[in-house]
Amino acid sequence: MNIIFSRIIPILTAALLLLPGLQAAAEPETVDRIAAVVGDEIILLSEVQEQAKSWSGVLQGISNPAELERKRNEILGEVLNELIDDILLEQQIKELNYQVSDSEVEAAIQRIISQHNIPNVDTLKDALAKQGKSWKQYREEVRKQLRRWQFINAKVGHRVKISDEEVREQYEKESSGEREKEYHARHILFRVQGEDAGLEARQRQNALDALARLRAGEDFEKLAREVSEGPTARFGGDLGWFRKGVMVKEFEDAVLKLKKGEISEAVRTPFGWHVILLDDVRSVAVRSFEDMAPEIRQQLREEEMQRQMITWLRDLRKKSFVDVKLPLAGFK
Repeated sequence: MNIIFSRIIPILTAALLLLPGLQAAAEPETVDRIAAVVGDEIILLSEVQEQAKSWSGVLQGISNPAELERKRNEILGEVLNELIDDILLEQQIKELNYQVSDSEVEAAIQRIISQHNIPNVDTLKDALAKQGKSWKQYREEVRKQLRRWQFINAKVGHRVKISDEEVREQYEKESSGEREKEYHARHILFRVQGEDAGLEARQRQNALDALARLRAGEDFEKLAREVSEGPTARFGGDLGWFRKGVMVKEFEDAVLKLKKGEISEAVRTPFGWHVILLDDVRSVAVRSFEDMAPEIRQQLREEEMQRQMITWLRDLRKKSFVDVKLPLAGFK
């Protein structure tokens, strides 16, 4: 785990797509305490616990109480490490006053949409809203990560050299595996927000009614334009081409069960009730070395920069005032 590098631009999208976060495991109630002091900033134990919630999936299936407590403390210790590094990095960036323009933020968001085959900005906004995040908040997070990436590049970018041989070796590795598939689907969505039991029942029935009309021979695109409440309704519910890992699990699982031309049963996701049509499936073509080389070189460069930055942060911590009040298992 590493908070800093799980947030920078090359990996930024994973947590900001259609994937909902893990649900937190039950935590014992704790009186808040200072976990660490970093310069003139403090980290509270509650902050460490809050960040650790996203890793609660690791604790699932551990039945032994002693092992559960040991693993929980190990995670807390690692998270505390990450939060300390996070503050140290932000303190350095603040001193140098890095700035990112609105146009740079917009360009980054467009790259995210393109790279992950998100149909359009509205789809991304809808996914963020379901996660309780506003468009303004998202843009500021992107701005923050761009600023961080500029700083990281300035600090350690000059140390990173990627050879042609390394690029070729990585290409051979990526192109020799099983070819990934892409799916082209359409959907009809009936939204459900909050915990309104009446709305839940009505929207489920609306999805079943739509399914019945489709099975009676009505055209999917036409019906989607008529009744769907999703942002792609005006496009006949067209979600474009996407790969595994982009859509929420419930939606993806339903798509993977379909054959080309088949329509799903009514499917419940965090967004509401869907009826899904799988338009087409295709294997992702193996791109030429010349086409992929720039991307692979950038990927390898980013990975090496992450390693270099971790080393730089270890050195920075030795020179900074860091007072850990609650040493935990896993703390380095």
